[in-house]
Amino acid sequence: MLAALVIAQLALAGAAALAVGAGRSRRTAAAALVVAASFVPQLAANALAGVALAVLALVTALRVTQLLALRSAWPAARRVRHVLALAPLHGDRPLERPWRSLERHAATCALAIGALVLGRNGVRARTVAEFWGKRWNRAVGEWLGEFVFAPLARCGHPALGLMSAFVASALVHAWLAAVALGELRAALSIAAYFVVQGGAVLVERRLGVRAWPPAVARAWTALVVAGPSPLGVGPFLRTLGF
Repeated sequence: MLAALVIAQLALAGAAALAVGAGRSRRTAAAALVVAASFVPQLAANALAGVALAVLALVTALRVTQLLALRSAWPAARRVRHVLALAPLHGDRPLERPWRSLERHAATCALAIGALVLGRNGVRARTVAEFWGKRWNRAVGEWLGEFVFAPLARCGHPALGLMSAFVASALVHAWLAAVALGELRAALSIAAYFVVQGGAVLVERRLGVRAWPPAVARAWTALVVAGPSPLGVGPFLRTLGF
C-alpha cells in the first residue's frame, strides 16, 4: 500500500513538472496536480507513512511553485529532475512582481479558509489548539505532541512545550521554503505565521475560548487561522504573480 502511494505521489509530482509552461492553462494544470498530490497522505495507513508522504507533497508544492516563477523555461527533463530531487535550485531566481496588498490579503485568506474546510472538517474547530492539534495534519501534530510537547509538559512546562512544538513546525516549514524559494525573507515570514499560531493558543487558554458559545469560538478560530495567513502563503503567491 505504501509503495503504491509513493509511486502515485511521485507520478503526480512528475506530471506537475511536465505541465509547467507558458500559458494559464498549463499553470492551472500544474497547480491542480500539486493539489491532487496533497491528498495522497490522507490515504496512508499509519502516522509515520502519513508524515513521509506529507513532506514529499510539501516539497513537490514548493518546487513546482519555484518552477512556475522562473524567468526562462527549462527543458522537461530538467523540470522533472528538479521536482523529484532534493538539491536546491541554482541560477534563475523567482520573478519579483508587484502585487497589491488588498489582492494579496484576499487571496491568502481564501486559501486559509480553504484549509479550514479541507482539514478534517476544520470549520468546526472551536479553538486554534483544536484546529492544529486534532483537525489539521494529525500525523505531524501527533509527532510534535509526542516528541516536543510531551517531554516538556512532563517536566512541568506545558506552555514552553506548546510553543516549542509550534517553533519546531515553524523551522521545518521555513527550511522547506528557503530551499524551494531561495529567500530568507520568505522563510522568516512563514516561520512567523506558526509562531503567531502558538502564541494565539496560549492567549485563548487564558481567555477560556473553549467555554465561549460555539459560533463565537469558531469565528475566533477562523479569524486567528486565516487572519495572519499572508505571512504563511504570501511568499508563494508572490512568486506566482498574485
